[in-house]
Amino acid sequence: MKKIGLFAIALPFILTACGGGNSGSGDGDSQPPPPPSLSIQGPTDVTQGQSVALIALSEGELASISWRQNAGPSVDMQTSQSQVLAFEIPEAGNYVFEVQLQSQSGQQLNAQYSFSAQQASTPSANLRLDHVVAEGAKVSLRADYTGPQQVTAITWQRVSGPAVTTSHNQDGGPQHLLFYDAPRVTADTLMQWQATLTLDDGSQVSDNAYVLVKNLDINSEGFFPKYASRIVTSEVHPYRADSPYAAALKDCVYNNRLASACSFARLPLLGTKQPNPSIDDVLDRLLVSHRWMGDNFKRFLEQSETAPDILKLLAATTAIVITYDTRPSFYWTATGAIYLDAANLWLTPTQRDVLNDQPDYRTDFGKDLAFTMPWRYVKNQQSFLVSYPAALRQTRAFRDMEAQLTWLLYHELAHANDYFAWHRWAGLRESDNPLSFSNANAPSSRHVSQQYALQSEAMRSLAQVSFSGQAATATQKAYLPMDIEQFFVPDVATDYYSYTSEREDFALAFQHFMMALRLGAEADVGILASLNNPQALVSWGQRNRHNSDAIRPRVKAVVESIFPELDATTIQLQLPGPQLMRRNESWWDNLVLEDAPQRSREVGENKITQPMNGPNLWHPPGLSADN
Repeated sequence: MKKIGLFAIALPFILTACGGGNSGSGDGDSQPPPPPSLSIQGPTDVTQGQSVALIALSEGELASISWRQNAGPSVDMQTSQSQVLAFEIPEAGNYVFEVQLQSQSGQQLNAQYSFSAQQASTPSANLRLDHVVAEGAKVSLRADYTGPQQVTAITWQRVSGPAVTTSHNQDGGPQHLLFYDAPRVTADTLMQWQATLTLDDGSQVSDNAYVLVKNLDINSEGFFPKYASRIVTSEVHPYRADSPYAAALKDCVYNNRLASACSFARLPLLGTKQPNPSIDDVLDRLLVSHRWMGDNFKRFLEQSETAPDILKLLAATTAIVITYDTRPSFYWTATGAIYLDAANLWLTPTQRDVLNDQPDYRTDFGKDLAFTMPWRYVKNQQSFLVSYPAALRQTRAFRDMEAQLTWLLYHELAHANDYFAWHRWAGLRESDNPLSFSNANAPSSRHVSQQYALQSEAMRSLAQVSFSGQAATATQKAYLPMDIEQFFVPDVATDYYSYTSEREDFALAFQHFMMALRLGAEADVGILASLNNPQALVSWGQRNRHNSDAIRPRVKAVVESIFPELDATTIQLQLPGPQLMRRNESWWDNLVLEDAPQRSREVGENKITQPMNGPNLWHPPGLSADN
């Protein structure tokens, strides 16, 4: 178990004092605010292999913070721009760290902390990951053990901090995940948790983790607290500090005070300045919670074969936000930005550790229905997307990160280009903003949905149950897979999620076409019984439904509205045709469909696996231009 000293070292000193000053009325009675203070709380008894935390204690929201290591074996510092520096001890030795911070008033402080780590004699438990959260935000902690024994049980204890209501993973195994909402506080508050793991030989190991709850200025009527029902992290920063849009990114796209849309004069659509954005143009619009997220996104733009498409599509956005607490990913006309769940970008286990493991809030939606409609991408008769369990501490291959991120970007950027199509950029006024413009102008998807309307009201209503949380009626609960087949198959939707809204229908059509064109990834959709079906037997399923005769014209209309330079008609004739799955065989056994007669061509390179699940997508609530 790691031990930590309370305010173990407190050697702050003010290096410079910029800004500040008297904020009173000039009558001489008002006093300037007291200067900020800084102290570090850190470990006192550490062994090799343990995860530890150094906590920079300084009240209030900070302008910037930066850690560096001055001595000792090199550690992986993925949270070096956070008040809580969390990392794993690689080997025994003497460690020295230094932190520098800048307050919102411009004052700069620094402090140092040192400790010694001993050689480990036995494997340790690791409680990941010590971090900072905003009051009211969602918190997750994960208990790991990499020793030879099996973990049979895990118990959690709140050692210090306010009482909260907790929950855990629901997979039937040991409670390796802890979830709760951070308490509301009147001052920055440190919470300490302990997890005790019981092993199959009867022995126990334990570890502590610390969560610093920040007392922040939160506008309950702001866009994120009110309309998105979420408190967001305050530890976000422009990926490029010298970006000409750095201040606008902080103020206009991701904070708990934002209550009105910024004008295009302050944060213009990227395409109005650079119709064909470069990587540098895009990185100037990037806001992240951790540096590695921007680094990995930059690598994607430099190395992915889909990068030319993505750069062009990003012209329809004002900003890109990548954070540890975005779940699920979304595009929002309130800001004109796309918001990406960083789970799509991690490459190393230590990058994966910083992510919030809270499940998608829609996990239980539709649980009363007797059917499920899984989806996946397939290439060379194998699953295209890979799942990497966190406990295995695996490094993710770039190609697998690319695959996961690409479909998501095609989808979210289809939304952006739906509202801000290329032919509209020249007409945008600087006095406009994304919200007012999108409220005053119908998206391209409106025209497509009117020309090629979905017909099944039953599927439309069921989608509100599965994806929007409406309660299922008795009739809906009674629907069997054969009923869903009758509703879905004759219609012209590519997926079940298409029925959520005309915008999602539009984005899914574009996503499937582009994934097939650029990566040779073929889209599967199936209908399965959700009850008494442990083998995941398929009642009905189809590959490349988006390229069937009935659906091809509407997909063509979507693609031409976004990328008119593509010859969609010719491309569709060259892409694989639809293939039916074999009934009453497993969803997984239906990966191989080589005997299907409609097959029009083979696809190339191999990829790996994806769990059977729903889309990690979200469309935020609409706002009126008055907000």
